[in-house]
Amino acid sequence: MRIVIAHQLSKFVKSSNRGKTVVSAADVTFDDGVKFGTSGVNAKTKNYDPKTGKLTLTGKVNRPTTTLRIGNQDVRVKSDGTFKLVLDLGNHGSKVFPVLIGDTTIGDTVQERLIFYVDANTPEVTLNHEKDEQGHYTPIYTNNDKAASSTSLENAKAILT
Repeated sequence: MRIVIAHQLSKFVKSSNRGKTVVSAADVTFDDGVKFGTSGVNAKTKNYDPKTGKLTLTGKVNRPTTTLRIGNQDVRVKSDGTFKLVLDLGNHGSKVFPVLIGDTTIGDTVQERLIFYVDANTPEVTLNHEKDEQGHYTPIYTNNDKAASSTSLENAKAILT
């Protein structure tokens, strides 16, 4: 009886990948919100150091047989499937890293890419403050409802008078 039921069920169950390893981008996941495609990076990004321009990329692979190459670095995957590497992004601009995902049990490889748009330069504003005919500093106007200045107390008094 069991043989007949199994034979009848096999008519309805179709699986083209049954028992077969298929390499895909889904075999690799990244931490800290990084995904394949474009990610934005700024001075406040958790895993980025704006002083050095380096991003620490961490993540996990799904199978112990998954191989990973990011940029020109072969990524060492730990026995628990996690990995960590440091990428040099600089402080401003776009950096593209090709990613090769493979499997040691088959000869299949998938290519993806990580693109980082980095804007970690601290803006600097220099105001040339002029004086009017009476020697008083002229006002500086802004359309921003919150403006801050890092002038000394003497400079602040001079600006306000």
